Amino acid sequence: MSIIPHRSNKRAEPIKAEEFGSHVAKVIDAIQAGSFQPALEACSHFVERGVNDNFIQRKTAGGVKWALRKRRYKHPMLRDTLRLLNSVARHQTTVDSIKDVEDRKLERGTIVPYASVHNYGGVRMVQREYMDVPEKYLEACDTIIADYGLDLIFKV
Repeated sequence: MSIIPHRSNKRAEPIKAEEFGSHVAKVIDAIQAGSFQPALEACSHFVERGVNDNFIQRKTAGGVKWALRKRRYKHPMLRDTLRLLNSVARHQTTVDSIKDVEDRKLERGTIVPYASVHNYGGVRMVQREYMDVPEKYLEACDTIIADYGLDLIFKV
């Protein structure tokens, strides 16, 4: 009896049934030891797009509209200087950006002093959550990571 993997860019070699257990162990090792950094770097673009969408649409990632302002301003909401937007929603990082992509970690954030009070709200500030990623972008990341994991598996 032979088991042939369902996906491969090259012609699959049959795995003998008696070798299946050791092959599975190699696959598990490949996934556990493999770096997902390239996949997470690709995902960072989708995270940035998602946060940018929140600013443009003035909504949370879940589609809830941000609270209206008390006064009228010439500039769009949370975009007076663009410092906050540029620090979290652009691939080119700024001095205010936090971007850390490692083997198994993607971190994106900002050190802009007023960022937290806008995202979470405060005593005199209504919450306008921008630092979350809409579902369609998370699904794109799921696909990227899953495909990358499959590539690691089929290199075994």
